[in-house]
Amino acid sequence: MKSNKTILSLAIALLLLAGISTLAADSCSVWMKQADGTFWRTCVDDKGHQYCQTADAQVKNITTVSCK
Repeated sequence: MKSNKTILSLAIALLLLAGISTLAADSCSVWMKQADGTFWRTCVDDKGHQYCQTADAQVKNITTVSCK
């Protein structure tokens, strides 16, 4: 049987790892289809900077572009 300290330590470590992975992930809108068949979306990174992306019809080739 594991001690309460060991279980608590493992729980804290898992929570910290979950928090770190959440902070590192950028937040993006869903892909929006354009008239020419390509896709576009807007994203915000973990520092609050906005950027946009375009993608081909298969959403395989993704390019970061200006949001203007």
